[in-house]
Amino acid sequence: MDVKNNARKARGKGKGLLTKLGPIFFLLGVIIAIVVGLLIGAEIIETGGGGFAADDSWGYIAAILTGLGFLVGLLTILGTGTITKDEITQFLIGAIALVAVGIAGQSTLDIPLIGSYVSGVTLCMILFFAPAAVIIALKTLWDLGKD
Repeated sequence: MDVKNNARKARGKGKGLLTKLGPIFFLLGVIIAIVVGLLIGAEIIETGGGGFAADDSWGYIAAILTGLGFLVGLLTILGTGTITKDEITQFLIGAIALVAVGIAGQSTLDIPLIGSYVSGVTLCMILFFAPAAVIIALKTLWDLGKD
């Protein structure tokens, strides 16, 4: 009897840790994307043309944002992330809008004073949200195909 209770407690602790990691990764990714985007806008970090790496620091930052986005998507499809099943459609629509605005806006955001900042933040948000959106979309399509 004690073995079963201990096994249930151990499983509950593991799920609790994953449940706590989802919001942490999500918030960390958003904060990093905003800060780095503003640094790009201030021309402290150079990305190169079209978002291609100009130096090693940008490459590492892009990898970190993409990795965090991947983890957020993975935790979401496991059911322990910050995005619930009811919110998946809204998240995917928001991600599509963000990517569309980001792609269109990278070349057209010539707004005086703030255009480079908005462009930098949008670029970093795309790097963070795109992997999560792809993973969640694939899982959603898989679930639709199973029915």
